[in-house]
Amino acid sequence: MGGPLLFDAYHRVSAATHTVAARYLVVDAIDHDAARFYEHYGFPRSPAEPSLRMVRKLSDIQADVGLR
Repeated sequence: MGGPLLFDAYHRVSAATHTVAARYLVVDAIDHDAARFYEHYGFPRSPAEPSLRMVRKLSDIQADVGLR
């Protein structure tokens, strides 16, 4: 169920970029299992944040999902 919810979020964020300026999608994973889930979908862990913060460029997400 997590994957479809994430793709729904991608679509909603992509639509919002027509109204507001945004370049990145930031995820604060709740634990290491959640971080592995997001890594599976292309989110690298932020080198600036050794915690569970993960950042991905919206342009990369849009290209991967075909939202351009």
